[in-house]
Amino acid sequence: MSKKSVKFNEFNPQVDSWDNYLDRLKYCFIANGIDTDKDKKANFFTVCGAQVFETCLALITPSKTSDVTFGDIETVLTKHYSPKPNEISMSYKFYKRDQRQGEKASEYITDLRKISSSCNFSDLERMLRDRLVCGMSDHRLQYELLKKDGLTYQNVVDAMLSSESANHILDFMKYSDHWRGTSATIVPKENTSIWGAIWRVHNKDMAALDKQEGVDTNWYFPKTVEISTTEGNKVECRTYQQTINPPVRGDNDDIPVDRRPSITYLDCIIKGAIECKLPQDYIENLKKIQHNGQEASPKMIEKLKE
Repeated sequence: MSKKSVKFNEFNPQVDSWDNYLDRLKYCFIANGIDTDKDKKANFFTVCGAQVFETCLALITPSKTSDVTFGDIETVLTKHYSPKPNEISMSYKFYKRDQRQGEKASEYITDLRKISSSCNFSDLERMLRDRLVCGMSDHRLQYELLKKDGLTYQNVVDAMLSSESANHILDFMKYSDHWRGTSATIVPKENTSIWGAIWRVHNKDMAALDKQEGVDTNWYFPKTVEISTTEGNKVECRTYQQTINPPVRGDNDDIPVDRRPSITYLDCIIKGAIECKLPQDYIENLKKIQHNGQEASPKMIEKLKE
């Protein structure tokens, strides 16, 4: 009968997570066809390292290694290296956890979720929502969220990630005869954000995309921006900004009549946002944008039907 053995790293109690180590080792057993308790125990004692082996001997005394199963070893070492945290102490840590100065929203959200897993909350998303709003370092955003009814955990996460790094607003500037209204652009502005979708485009198609966006006619220029995804990742993306920036508007100022998009153009933006499943509150804000009352040209409307 052939012997089955695996190569695996030793467990280092100072730097490794016991739970993660054990999960990875079990997957290694599965991948190598090690399914008997005897083989699992033999392989574990071979790879775990001298320190873990000696600790195990001490924990199972007066029994010997030949007297215990791999399941027994897993139980005693888990109690030693990954003791179940005290619920009240973890809840205290959860309630006291505020976003630190300079800490990214994604890091704060991840750590709070990690702490909450040991708190045994009956309504986890409600508790996470409240703690994020109370503990966030962006007090401007906090003030805005406190005024909202029906706020959900995902609403808060979306708002925090979006507010952190976008720093652009949606505006309208150049008039298009085809659309019979102005077209959209992005304008750099601190502490603001725009939602959108990320599309993967092959490099060979970049020239065609530039042409479609009017780069060759000096309508838009390509621009690389850093995007925050809803998972908290940072992605560099290509976007387009008009070559002429619109005059600066105040936060509560309406778009001037001569810079408003047509009904058709605005409807395309809203439909695109719905199709890409952007946050509902962002879609509702798009619907509040004032149009100029005009429909696009018949030729453009026919093109949209294609």
